[in-house]
Amino acid sequence: MKKLAVLCLCVLFTLTANSQCDTMILGKWKVISVKTSELYFNLKTDSSFIESDAIKNYPDTNRQMIIELNKMSWGNIRFEFKKGNQLTMQFMEGVVDDNMKFCFNDNKKLISITSKNSLGEDKTDDWSAYMKEGQLHMTIQFDPEDDESKIQFVFERYEN
Repeated sequence: MKKLAVLCLCVLFTLTANSQCDTMILGKWKVISVKTSELYFNLKTDSSFIESDAIKNYPDTNRQMIIELNKMSWGNIRFEFKKGNQLTMQFMEGVVDDNMKFCFNDNKKLISITSKNSLGEDKTDDWSAYMKEGQLHMTIQFDPEDDESKIQFVFERYEN
């Protein structure tokens, strides 16, 4: 009976620990690299390429322009994870959403982002996320049945 009680306590503590929100990502983060099904760029190393399967979709003259447009679009994303699980997200200069909540769980390699939909209701999205070498890696998949809808981001901390 004692062994059963100890086992139950261990399971309870494990479940509780896995359901907590980690604070290791508190602070300001900016995008340093983005990988989609069609392209990759790294703002820190100034490297970029279009995937070989996608290269046929873009004439030679447009390839660099496509990469630069994506750098401008995705490269300005900023996250600020604050105490109390508050999240401010900047999509581009002047476009900010500061009415969001987050819960990051490094054990589960998951971040949950809660925001208001167009009806004012809370909507929570779960994205793959983990820390590696001081960087935050996050994968967003807009359509779970379509791997081409997946975008992989790498963020690094920054100061103002």
